Amino acid sequence: MLFTRRSVILALVAVTVWSAAGLAGQEAPSRASGPKWTHIVIADPLPGSSYGTGGIPLADFDGDGDLDVVVSRRETETAYWFERRDDETWVRHTLGQSEGLKGALGAAALDVNRDGHCDVVLNKVWFENPGNLTENPDNPWPAHVFGGGGHDVIATDISGDGQLDVITYDGTVVSWFDTSAGLNQTDIGQGEHNHGGIAPNGAADLDGDGDVDLVIPGYWFENPGKGQGEWRRHQWPHLPVERASYGTSMRVWIADINADGRND
Repeated sequence: MLFTRRSVILALVAVTVWSAAGLAGQEAPSRASGPKWTHIVIADPLPGSSYGTGGIPLADFDGDGDLDVVVSRRETETAYWFERRDDETWVRHTLGQSEGLKGALGAAALDVNRDGHCDVVLNKVWFENPGNLTENPDNPWPAHVFGGGGHDVIATDISGDGQLDVITYDGTVVSWFDTSAGLNQTDIGQGEHNHGGIAPNGAADLDGDGDVDLVIPGYWFENPGKGQGEWRRHQWPHLPVERASYGTSMRVWIADINADGRND
């Protein structure tokens, strides 16, 4: 199915990013000189009802050099990938189905089985890229249920072996699934029944020792080294929203905000 209409339903945008360091001591750009945003429709409407769109991983799934999009839908228990032909032409393919998509919110794109093709993790299931999508984009992606799940799923290199692993946070437990060991599960630590908070980028070196630490609402977890051993939990001054309709929920992005060489 081809989608070519413009809207605000599901979009990829071209973004101009300014370096904070490069702007130090300079006046902020005027609105007229700012980045230009263009809405590009990928799918309108999405399959199923308006309820239950999960995380939206972006990656080059078919190896043609541009970004494609994956969407999961709770109602249909189905995941779809949208093949980019050009900005105006996107082709929808059924990626796969699984009961593990019922509560799907978290999502990440990475090479789970390390075969050189980008796979997709959606909640409690990961879909294996068949690897020949250029020739046959409708090839089914085998579904593999694993012990993950939760509001947030991210990909980062915990063990320092140069390969991405899977991190999930279900609001209570932060878990690491090692892709070098068949997604062997290690529970890193606990939060405070948060609604979410490790995505999209709550993983980086916070203590300057060269390995990846993790951040959730109110706490950060110190990597003991290659993920082996006890992860120490440290508090940080997070203030929850009073009388919130959900549990504490936030988005995390670790970056060197003040250009002092240390992550914030």
